[in-house]
Amino acid sequence: MNTNHPEAAVIARDLYIAHVMSSFHIENNTLSYFRHARDLKTEAGLNPRSWASKSER
Repeated sequence: MNTNHPEAAVIARDLYIAHVMSSFHIENNTLSYFRHARDLKTEAGLNPRSWASKSER
């Protein structure tokens, strides 16, 4: 696991089969996590194809 990125630990914790299901109490934390997690997955050669949120942002 890539210990240089805290998002990697969240992905490892929240991985279920081929999906990552995470939640955050603060919307800005969610947006930051999404951006960093997307970059990590892209670097790993994975193609994040979907994203769901209740936020209107």
